[in-house]
Amino acid sequence: MDETRPGATVVREALPPPTLAPMRNATGTALLLPDGLTWEQWEQLGPPVLTAASGAMWWAGDWYQYAVTHLLERDEAGKATSASKARLRATIATATGVEYGALKHARQVAGKFPPVRRRTLLAFGHHEAVATCSNEMAETLLDWAEEGVTDDDGNWRIRSVADLRAERRRREATPVKEVEAGETPDAHTPTPVTVSIEVAPELAAEVATLRPILEHWRASGTITAAAFELLSRMVDAAEKAGKAAAGGGRSGRAAA
Repeated sequence: MDETRPGATVVREALPPPTLAPMRNATGTALLLPDGLTWEQWEQLGPPVLTAASGAMWWAGDWYQYAVTHLLERDEAGKATSASKARLRATIATATGVEYGALKHARQVAGKFPPVRRRTLLAFGHHEAVATCSNEMAETLLDWAEEGVTDDDGNWRIRSVADLRAERRRREATPVKEVEAGETPDAHTPTPVTVSIEVAPELAAEVATLRPILEHWRASGTITAAAFELLSRMVDAAEKAGKAAAGGGRSGRAAA
C-alpha cells in the first residue's frame, strides 16, 4: 500500500544504466539483451554497440600488430624468425578462427593509419579504401568523405565507402595528353588503356555474384590491394553492362 501523503514529492529510484559486459551480454553470434529495457535504456546501448562493431577491425589489426612489434623473435638482422612467424599463424588459426589473410589485411590498414590519424566519423572501410594511397592523398580523400553531402531533402550524410572508391578512381585517372603532329610522345607518360566488357542477357544475373567474390578475395588476402582496385573497376563495368543487358534484352557493353 502506498502511504505517501497527498502533495508529497515521489522520488523514484533511477534504473541502473545497462551494461555491455562482454561475457554477460554478448557472444560471437548474438547480443543478448535483458527483458524489461525502457526505450531510453535501449537507446543508450546503441552507441557502444555500434562503436564495438566499427572498431572490431581496428582492434583486430592493432592486436596483430602488437604481436609483430613486441612478441616475434628476430634474428641478428632484425627479421622475424620462421619459427616465431609460424607460431603467430598457428595462434591466429587456432585461437581466433579468423582467416590469416583477413587479419593480415586489418593489420596493414591499422599500420597505415595509427590511432591519431583515424577518423572517428568514418568507418574502417573508408580508411581501407585509401590505404594504398600516399599519405597526402589518403588524408585528402578522407577529408572529402568526412565533409559529407546533403541530399535533395536537405539531409546530410557522410559519403559512403562506394562514393570514396569512385572519387579515388576519378582523381587517379591519368589525363590523356594530346600529341601534336610530328611530336614524339613522352616515353614516361603512361598510356591509358580502355577495356570493354560485354555481358550477354543470359549472364546478366550472374554479374551480381562478382562483387561478393571479389570482396572475399580481398578479405582473405588472395589478391593484392592493387589487384583489388583493378578488378573492382572491371566489376563496376561488368555491373553496368549487366544492367544494360538485363534491361535491353541484348548484350550490354561498358568500359572499365
